[in-house]
Amino acid sequence: MASIYVELAPGHTSAEVQALYEQTYANEPLVDVLPKGQLATLKHVVKTNKAAISITPNTDRYVHITSVTDNLRKGAAGQAVQCFNLMYGYDETTALL
Repeated sequence: MASIYVELAPGHTSAEVQALYEQTYANEPLVDVLPKGQLATLKHVVKTNKAAISITPNTDRYVHITSVTDNLRKGAAGQAVQCFNLMYGYDETTALL
Protein backbone atom coordinates (compact mmCIF):
# COMPACT_ATOMS: atom_id res chain seq x y z
CA MET A 1 0.00 0.00 0.00
CA ALA A 2 1.31 3.43 -0.91
CA SER A 3 -0.09 6.51 0.76
CA ILE A 4 0.86 9.72 -1.05
CA TYR A 5 -0.01 13.33 -0.32
CA VAL A 6 0.23 15.70 -3.28
CA GLU A 7 0.09 19.49 -3.25
CA LEU A 8 -1.97 20.80 -6.16
CA ALA A 9 -0.70 23.60 -8.35
CA PRO A 10 -2.72 26.80 -8.01
CA GLY A 11 -5.96 26.66 -9.99
CA HIS A 12 -6.22 22.85 -10.03
CA THR A 13 -8.76 20.73 -8.15
CA SER A 14 -9.06 17.20 -6.82
CA ALA A 15 -11.82 16.59 -9.38
CA GLU A 16 -9.29 17.27 -12.15
CA VAL A 17 -6.86 14.80 -10.57
CA GLN A 18 -9.62 12.16 -10.38
CA ALA A 19 -10.54 12.74 -14.03
CA LEU A 20 -6.89 12.57 -15.11
CA TYR A 21 -6.36 9.23 -13.35
CA GLU A 22 -9.59 7.83 -14.77
CA GLN A 23 -8.59 8.89 -18.28
CA THR A 24 -5.02 7.62 -17.96
CA TYR A 25 -6.01 4.16 -16.70
CA ALA A 26 -9.30 3.75 -18.61
CA ASN A 27 -7.88 1.09 -20.93
CA GLU A 28 -5.65 -0.68 -18.40
CA PRO A 29 -7.29 -3.99 -17.48
CA LEU A 30 -5.13 -4.50 -14.39
CA VAL A 31 -5.65 -1.06 -12.82
CA ASP A 32 -8.86 0.11 -11.15
CA VAL A 33 -9.31 3.79 -10.33
CA LEU A 34 -11.99 3.81 -7.67
CA PRO A 35 -14.93 6.23 -7.74
CA LYS A 36 -14.66 9.47 -5.80
CA GLY A 37 -15.18 8.92 -2.08
CA GLN A 38 -14.05 5.28 -2.08
CA LEU A 39 -10.69 4.53 -0.40
CA ALA A 40 -8.46 1.83 -1.91
CA THR A 41 -7.86 -1.00 0.55
CA LEU A 42 -6.50 -4.51 0.38
CA LYS A 43 -10.03 -5.90 -0.02
CA HIS A 44 -10.06 -4.41 -3.55
CA VAL A 45 -7.04 -6.43 -4.70
CA VAL A 46 -6.60 -9.57 -2.55
CA LYS A 47 -6.09 -12.65 -4.75
CA THR A 48 -5.95 -10.55 -7.93
CA ASN A 49 -3.20 -9.24 -10.16
CA LYS A 50 -4.76 -5.76 -10.12
CA ALA A 51 -3.82 -2.43 -8.61
CA ALA A 52 -6.47 -0.20 -7.03
CA ILE A 53 -6.01 3.58 -6.86
CA SER A 54 -8.11 6.13 -4.99
CA ILE A 55 -7.99 9.92 -4.95
CA THR A 56 -9.23 11.62 -1.78
CA PRO A 57 -9.39 15.40 -1.35
CA ASN A 58 -7.56 16.44 1.81
CA THR A 59 -7.89 20.21 1.64
CA ASP A 60 -8.30 22.69 -1.21
CA ARG A 61 -4.56 22.37 -1.86
CA TYR A 62 -3.86 18.68 -1.22
CA VAL A 63 -5.07 15.27 -2.35
CA HIS A 64 -4.33 11.89 -0.83
CA ILE A 65 -3.57 9.18 -3.41
CA THR A 66 -3.72 5.58 -2.23
CA SER A 67 -2.40 2.73 -4.36
CA VAL A 68 -2.81 -0.90 -3.31
CA THR A 69 -1.59 -4.21 -4.77
CA ASP A 70 -1.58 -7.78 -3.50
CA ASN A 71 2.16 -8.41 -3.59
CA LEU A 72 1.63 -12.18 -3.52
CA ARG A 73 -0.11 -11.94 -6.89
CA LYS A 74 1.19 -8.70 -8.38
CA GLY A 75 4.71 -9.47 -7.15
CA ALA A 76 7.67 -10.45 -9.29
CA ALA A 77 6.09 -13.61 -10.74
CA GLY A 78 2.84 -11.92 -11.80
CA GLN A 79 4.75 -8.99 -13.25
CA ALA A 80 7.00 -11.38 -15.17
CA VAL A 81 3.96 -13.10 -16.72
CA GLN A 82 2.47 -9.74 -17.67
CA CYS A 83 5.73 -8.61 -19.30
CA PHE A 84 6.08 -11.96 -21.12
CA ASN A 85 2.58 -11.57 -22.51
CA LEU A 86 3.33 -8.08 -23.78
CA MET A 87 6.70 -9.06 -25.28
CA TYR A 88 5.29 -12.01 -27.22
CA GLY A 89 2.06 -10.41 -28.42
CA TYR A 90 -0.38 -12.15 -26.10
CA ASP A 91 -3.21 -10.34 -24.39
CA GLU A 92 -1.75 -8.59 -21.34
CA THR A 93 -4.04 -10.48 -18.96
CA THR A 94 -3.42 -14.02 -20.28
CA ALA A 95 -3.02 -16.42 -17.33
CA LEU A 96 -3.50 -13.54 -14.89
CA LEU A 97 -7.29 -13.10 -14.67
